[in-house]
Amino acid sequence: TFRFIPGKVIKNSVRLVNNHLLLNIGRADGVEPGMGVVSGSGVIGRVKAVSQNYSTIYSLLHSQMLVSAKIRRTNTAGTIRWEGDNYRTATLDYIPRHIKLVKGDTVVTSGYNAIFPEGIMIGRVLSATQEQNKMFLTVKVQLAVNFDNLTFVYVINNTRRAERDALEARSGIKENE
Repeated sequence: TFRFIPGKVIKNSVRLVNNHLLLNIGRADGVEPGMGVVSGSGVIGRVKAVSQNYSTIYSLLHSQMLVSAKIRRTNTAGTIRWEGDNYRTATLDYIPRHIKLVKGDTVVTSGYNAIFPEGIMIGRVLSATQEQNKMFLTVKVQLAVNFDNLTFVYVINNTRRAERDALEARSGIKENE
């Protein structure tokens, strides 16, 4: 179901609020907007735009980038987002207060969307705090990828994505990813 297209990072930013990458692969290589991007270490981002031979990527270090994730040990789903400060950490939202997390718990992709397969590494839990009057924990995650040192990545082509998206749209259950 998933085909991985290798590419090289030729431009990268990590110190902005909205970081991007530029890859040396594009439409001629099978890359299309919306595809997921990973490295050997974990999740990188999503394809924003493509030309014949290049593609731009929304980095996980982008204020609008969200990734459906889960705690591997408990199978509890949440959403990873970057808060714009440290390029080595992110926040995992929507983890219920009753879930007992341990420092070092593994955070991976949930597989709940058609972009990333289940089980791709995102990072490890640094801390989980329960704030008063909030229904969810505030979970800090150490990202597995060192975004300041990226060279090679893989763009993920889900060969069944169009079918899945069409079915969800026809069923009225398609949500923003």
